Order: sequence, then structure tokens, then C-alpha cells
Amino acid sequence: MDSKESGKNLSEITYSLGEDLSKKVIKISNDSLYGIYTVILSAGLYVMSNYEYDEFSNIDIPMLEDKDKSIVLKMNLSDYASYKDFLIHIKNFLSNIYSSNANTLNEDSYDDRCLLLLSNIHKETSEHLTRKYDIVMHFEVCDKNILVRMSYNCKEYLPWYIESVFENIIKTLEYITENINITFEDLSKKVESLNSLVYNKLNDTKKSIWKEATVNQLFEEVAAKNHDKVALICNGKSITYHELNKRSNILANELIKNGVGQETLVGVMTNRSIDLFVSILGTLKAGAGYVPMDSNYPQDRVTYILKESNINILLINDDKLKQLGKIKNINVNTDLNYLEEVSVPVVNNSSNIAYVIFTSGSTGKPKGVVIEHKALVNFIYGIKSVIEVTQTTKVLNATTVSFDIFAYESFVPLLSGATVILANDEEQNNVKKLGEMIEKFKVDLFQTTPSKMNLMLDDKNNSKKLSELKHLVIGGEPFPSEMLTKIRKMVNAEIYNFYGPTEATVWATYKKLNDEKEINIGKPLPNYEIYIIGENNKQMPIGSNGEIGIAGEGLARGYLNNKKLTSDRFIKFIDNNGNEKRLYKTGDIGKVSFKGEIQCFGRKDNQIKLRGYRIELGEIEHACIQYKDIKDIAVLCIDVNGEKSLVAYYIANEEIEIKEMRHFLVKSIPLYMIPQYYIKIDKMPLNINGKVDRLELEKIKFESSSYEEEEDINSEIESTLLNIWKSILNRSYIGIHDNFFDIGGTSVLLLTAHSKIDEIYTNKITVLQLFDMPTIKEIADFLEKDNEKDIYENEGIQFPDEYFDIGQYDNYELLSQEINNKDLEILNILIEKLNISMEAVFLGMFNYCIYQITEIEEINTPIIKNNEVMGILIHYSNIKNMEDLFNLIDQKLKSRSKKITLNLSKIKDEKRYRNKVYPLFCIDKIGSFKELENSYDLIIRSEIVQGGVKFLLSYKKEKLLKEKVIVLFECYRNLIKALIDSIKE
Repeated sequence: MDSKESGKNLSEITYSLGEDLSKKVIKISNDSLYGIYTVILSAGLYVMSNYEYDEFSNIDIPMLEDKDKSIVLKMNLSDYASYKDFLIHIKNFLSNIYSSNANTLNEDSYDDRCLLLLSNIHKETSEHLTRKYDIVMHFEVCDKNILVRMSYNCKEYLPWYIESVFENIIKTLEYITENINITFEDLSKKVESLNSLVYNKLNDTKKSIWKEATVNQLFEEVAAKNHDKVALICNGKSITYHELNKRSNILANELIKNGVGQETLVGVMTNRSIDLFVSILGTLKAGAGYVPMDSNYPQDRVTYILKESNINILLINDDKLKQLGKIKNINVNTDLNYLEEVSVPVVNNSSNIAYVIFTSGSTGKPKGVVIEHKALVNFIYGIKSVIEVTQTTKVLNATTVSFDIFAYESFVPLLSGATVILANDEEQNNVKKLGEMIEKFKVDLFQTTPSKMNLMLDDKNNSKKLSELKHLVIGGEPFPSEMLTKIRKMVNAEIYNFYGPTEATVWATYKKLNDEKEINIGKPLPNYEIYIIGENNKQMPIGSNGEIGIAGEGLARGYLNNKKLTSDRFIKFIDNNGNEKRLYKTGDIGKVSFKGEIQCFGRKDNQIKLRGYRIELGEIEHACIQYKDIKDIAVLCIDVNGEKSLVAYYIANEEIEIKEMRHFLVKSIPLYMIPQYYIKIDKMPLNINGKVDRLELEKIKFESSSYEEEEDINSEIESTLLNIWKSILNRSYIGIHDNFFDIGGTSVLLLTAHSKIDEIYTNKITVLQLFDMPTIKEIADFLEKDNEKDIYENEGIQFPDEYFDIGQYDNYELLSQEINNKDLEILNILIEKLNISMEAVFLGMFNYCIYQITEIEEINTPIIKNNEVMGILIHYSNIKNMEDLFNLIDQKLKSRSKKITLNLSKIKDEKRYRNKVYPLFCIDKIGSFKELENSYDLIIRSEIVQGGVKFLLSYKKEKLLKEKVIVLFECYRNLIKALIDSIKE
């Protein structure tokens, strides 16, 4: 097996079936190339079916006559009694399509598309076609051997995934050549599924850790090795490991005298100081577990925790924190001063309680999570295997003691001989002071939440302070992708995203983000395991959404004094390999990706199912809250007129423009997730827990005017198309903005739709154009424009007001810039890869530049080509990336069949509109430039010069402000430069 890189995103691995298996395949195929292809294709389709979790399995095959086309082979394995029946169906399918060379359409609705070909047959298949696929299997018969070349997108798939595909194809071929009548049930027992493969690899986390050790025992060992080293700095004071060990020993003896021992709980409520660490370590040395309480807790919460934990002793360092009643208060700052140190033997074991943290509960009362020493020790050493923490490391501790992350910021450094920099109560939540501490103490490792990190990033003074960090850990909340970009500009450290609930000690998974574009929660820490579970607590397949479950050594014992809740959340679980696990159900929704990484989408209680889609309401709310006028929002799925609908309840100063809101949302979420109703409310109803009261929201009555009526038909064409769609998709309700593929459409149904449309509007639209325009509104607009006269009417583009300075006379000024030949050569790499023209790239950048400035979803850029003007209309809601943009423009430039004459009088009549700009992009040399200057405000053209290409931008300086035009031109230049830089990478 060989492996090599073959381009920016592609890798290749080559294999051989070996002579013995090759002979068997050739024999069962009657020595026919088409027979060999049929057998190999069947094996590939079967194996890929194990890697997909739809009722259908699919794989693409090249056409023979047209080297740029392929067709999807889509089958339901449950339809076939044996493998032989399955093979016969494939043989018939190939015979039909290759004998007729059926007109085909690529199936773009699949995420993981795969092409399988036999080079002996598909000799003319183009590179343009194969580059479209994430996986391409090239088989070739060479003498008595069959060779395989697997090309794959290395950004989407890892080598082990591709190797597993090949290994399972080999296994399949071995079994079917021995018994062609084998059933799929028997075959599945012999061929490993991707599900088992990925989960086994994901959860291969076993690491040897001293499970019998306690935290206090390990601290004693570290303190002995770091006698005079500073362990902790706070409030201008420091304490060495020796002194910290000594003072905690004194406290431990005092606690033991007062009856403290194994499985008892001691309250800790000191201010943030050295006393806090003395209290925690002293409690652990006494064999007890500590219950941390923030010194700013309300009295009712303190009283509840003390009672629920049956605490008799409370450690404080300020008499103002004393509790009344039967509680014994020990002031660690004053009550221990006259006591002598006596060494304390280890009186606890790894199964004893280390601490109990109280977290918010759904009943309104906090629940205590019990963490044992073995779980805490496992977590500490798991983290140390991911992040290097040594004796020279300085760790900033800025998390409240009552939050689980405090344990990470304290015990990881203390069991490494490192130094803890403890922020006091005033510094803890002051981002300016935290930045100063990082700089002053030369902090190496800093952990914070995304919310607090955002505040730090907003302070420009923190740029230099944060730049010296070596490790930045983000956790406690979802990590927004836009924050990573901001962090990278300011921080040179290793960046980590951690995930986990208190019930998993602190965190259970991690992801290093320095070189990553995708933010997810990564993979499990050592001795943790992750499973995605569905209904009845069954393991879900790879790529399927479900509830995130955590197993392993880091789980909590359960909930204090609450067996019912413990048994509900910590369950017995049987994995797909038949192994029994103790699993914590997090209540978070997520999935395991095909790359073997975990994604988290939010809470389970906000998930609904609508029109066959599982939808996270939180994801919709997150998208909505980004809209400029929305202050707060809650989205519900409720019954409206007998149909389940998404309803958005929002707070804003004024009612929003629904159409504008929908256009905004289309940029970030699928159409099926966009609410149908929008209800303005004065305030958000809250329940006793301070959460949105969704039952109260449902009671709010609203008028149908709050709904953007999707079936408000505006033309005969829209009405005709709507009836066609309803008949094909068998749906009573369809909106004119609904995406054909989101409401049950497939490529086969699209062909049917095209046939019906073509009966009425003959030769007006192609199948590919339908695919590009998947809504009734888009198709209708296209057909209506085609029915109009062949005169191009430039309506202008509305620019922001600050671009204008209208004078009385037209006077042009010229700006210029150049691209050198070296950069042109780099651009040609992309042009050859996409098989597009240079003009498509330059025009695409100009169009996108206007889109960035105006933020208008539809940009119609006039161009002049062959002395005729035509409009290039781009709908940015349909554009995913720059390659999409370039391909679409290139297609429009090449396929435009209609010649559109230049209509100058219309433009002259409209030029006085103050906030409209009339741009023009010149592809060819122009004869009468003066005439164009009279009609257009902004003209960009290019000229070939020695050394490269010169861009010339002419503009009416009496209408447009020079400094703003320069901004636009620089935007254009910077976009081209960024594209060139990205190709270099």
C-alpha cells in the first residue's frame, strides 16, 4: 500500500486485490470487463451502505459517452433476498444506462459522495468529473491482478477511514466469490461496520493511572519534591509547597479531633485567598469531602446546602461568614495559629468523596454532584496528558470555587509542582485586572469561558498581555466560531475547546483548535468514552443525532441523597459490541462525525421534529438573535391551523420586516428551520427558575398578519409552478420560498418537474437551471424575465448614503492598480482546476465586493461583451463559497444564448437617483468609452500590460466620494490578493 498527496485537498492510497482474489473476481464475472465492474461496484455499494444511515445506499458511476457526467446508483438493500439478487439488479441497471447513455443529473443532495470506476472501461472519464467527489475508487485490471487507487478529500476523511473502506471491500469480495447466494444478514456479521470501527477508535482511550491514589496522597508526594517552590500566589502573598502542606496538616488534625473522617462532608466558605487552599487540602487530608460555597452566596442557598449535605463544620476565614445554629465554624485564618503540625496518615481511599458541587436543578433546588477521588485523579492526569504542565508552569485561577472548573485550575497545577496564581474576589471578574495579572506574573496557562474571553478580546490593551500565553483553554459554554478568529489575531498560544458536565468531574472531551477551521468538542479524554444514544438508550449510528452519553473512570458517584435522579441519569448501557457500561446521560444533543469527532448542538429539551427534520430550537434562536433589531427571542413549534409551525416570539423596539428577517436567516440556517410566524412581545415570560416560560408563550394569540404568507401568489407562472409541485410532491401546503429538496424533492422528481414545466414553457429552462433555482419564486422570476422584451434595463444598485456627493456636472476620474504575472500564474491554478475563465474570477470578485458593501442579497452586475450589455444576476443566498460564485458566473457567461442590446436612454433617465450606482464591468475593449461614461457611474476594465494586468476604475467624482471609491477599489484588490494567498496555501 502506498500513500501520496495529489493536490491541495486530495490524497491517494493505492492497493492491490492480490492475484488469488483477483482470479476469483474475474472467474465469477466470466472474464468480462463489464462483469468485473458489476461485481466490484456491488461490493463498493454494499460497503458504503454500512457507512451511511439512510434507508438507501448510493454510489455514483461515470457515463461512457459523456466524460463529464455521472449517474447515481441508489438502492435499498432490504429489497433483496440475497446478494445474487442484488447483483442481478445492478447488472440490469448498468445495461440499461450504458445501452441508452441516459441523460443524467449528478445527485448533489448527498454529503459524502463517492464515484467508483473501472479504468479499463471508463477510459475517457475526465478529471473535471472526478474532482467533484470526496472519494473516488479507481479500479483497474492489470494482467491477472486488480489494482485500486483510492483518491479522497483529506479535509473530510482520515486515512484510516479510507483503509477501512478498502479492507471491507476485500472482505465482501472474498465472501461473495465463495457464496454468491449469501444473505445480507450473514454478510453483515462478517464485514465490520463503520459504526463499530469509528466508536472503537474514538473510545480507545485507556491509559494507566494510579487509580488507588487520593488527591491528598499525591499532593504530599509533590510537596516533598518541591519543598521550597512557590505553590500559590494571591493578594501579594505567596506560600511554598512545604508551608501549604504544613498548614493543611494542622487543619486536618483539628478536623479529625472534631469527628471528621471518611464520607463526612465539610463546608468551605472562605474568601479567595491562601486560606481557601488550606481549607480544601486540610479537609481532604482528614479523609472528608469538601463542599465549596461562594462567599457571596445568598443566605437561603447556603442554608439549603448545609442542611442537604448534613454539614456540621464550616471553614471560614472571616467572622462575617459565620453560620448560626449547630454548625461549628472554624476560622482557618485565626483559629489555627497556635496549633502545631503533626503529620497526618492517609485515612481515606480512592472510592471516598473528594468534593460535592451543587448545581442548578430543574426543580428549582440545587442538586449535589458527588465526585470521588478516583474520578478526580483520572481527570487530572488525563488533562496532564493533553496539556503539558510542569514545575515551571504558572496557571491563573479565576473561577469561583463552587464551579467544577476550579478543581481543574487548582489540582492540575498543584499535582504538577506548578504555581497557582489565584485571582482574589475583586480580580476574579474584572477582565482588565485579569489581563494585568497575566502580564505581571507571566501566566502560561489560562482557562476562561467564551463570555469572559469576549470581554477580554474587546479590550485592545489585552493584545500584548495575552500574546505571551502558552495555553488557552476555553470551556463552560459553547465556543462561537467567530471568536476563534478574534483569538488567533491576539493570542499565539495553543487553543483548546473542552466539553463536559459536572457529572463527568469537569470535562470529558477536548479539541485543539490552532489549525482547525471547524469548532467541535473533539474526542474523549483518557479513560472517558462517548456514545450517542437514541430512544430506549440504544446506541445511534455515526452521523446521526442523539443524546450525548459519557462513560468511563471520570464519572461522578451520583447525586447526593437522590437515588431516583441518580438512577435516571446514570444508567446501565450496552454498547454495540455487547459491553455493559455505566453511562451518564448529559441531556445534550450531538453526533459523532465521519472523521470520528464529536459535535454538540445544544440541549435535548429544545429539540423538536418537524417535517421529518430534527431541529434544535436553540440553533434557530442563536441565528435570530444576530439580527440587528432583535433584543431577545424564543422559538417554539406549535400547532397553527392544524399544522405544526415554527413561531418566533421576539423583543424589539419596533416590529421587524419579516421578509428582510427571512433573507437574513437564510445565510445561516436551512429554509426548513426558518420560522413561519413572528410575534412581537413586550417582555419574555420567565418561570421560577428564571428560564423562558414556553407554556405562557403558547397562550399568546396572534393575527395571521404576523405570518409571511408563502402562498401569496403574485403571478400566473407562480400559480402554475405551485400546482406542479403539489402534484409531484403530494403536499397540500408548499410555500413559494420552500426549497424543492428540503420538502421531499429528489433528482428523479426534479426530472419529472422539468418535464411538466417544459410542456407549458417549452425550452425556457433546463434541468440544471432548475437545480440552481430550487424555489418556486426563483423559477417564476427567471421565466418572467425570459418573457420580457430583449432589452436590458439597468435598475442600478442601491449603495449606502455615505458613498454619494451629487454635484451638478459629470466629471470622471481614473484609478488604477496592477496584478503581476507571477500572481496571474497562481490564479491560473484555480482557473484550470475549476475549468473556468479568468473573466469569471475578476467579475466574481467585483460582484462580491459590491455585495459586501451593500449587503444586498441579489446583485445584478452589468457587463459589456462583444459590444453588447448583459446582466449577471447573483443570488447570494444560494452561494456557499467563492468556487460556487466563480462556477456560476462562468456558466452564465458561456451559456447566455440571448443577445441583449444596450439601452442607454433608460439609464440616463435614472441616473439622478441619489442612492443608486450604475456600475459596469468591461470584459472586452470598448469602442466608444465616452458614451458609456454618460450612462454609468462606475466602470471597471482591464488591460494587458508588460508584467501583468492593469485594472482601471473610472467613476463620476461629482456623484461619488473619492475616499469611498478608493475603499471599494481596495476591497476589490484585497479580495483578489486574499484569493491568491489562499491558492498559495
